[in-house]
Amino acid sequence: PILSRPLSHADRDQFFALHTGTIGIGIISYAGGISIAVSADRVPGSEGVTRRICESFERRFALYVARAKEVLDHQD
Repeated sequence: PILSRPLSHADRDQFFALHTGTIGIGIISYAGGISIAVSADRVPGSEGVTRRICESFERRFALYVARAKEVLDHQD
């Protein structure tokens, strides 16, 4: 997936040289949960980018929540 690791400047430059278009990301906290919405232009070569971003966000956010719980559990 595209966002399985932080992008280096070279990765970012290469990605944007190959892909043009627009992407929008919205994140909202509501009723104790988090919702993410991603939309993108349909550009050849970047099909599925919104799905990959959402999947990557879900995994990464789970890590953030787990780490935050660890910190809160060990506050003195």
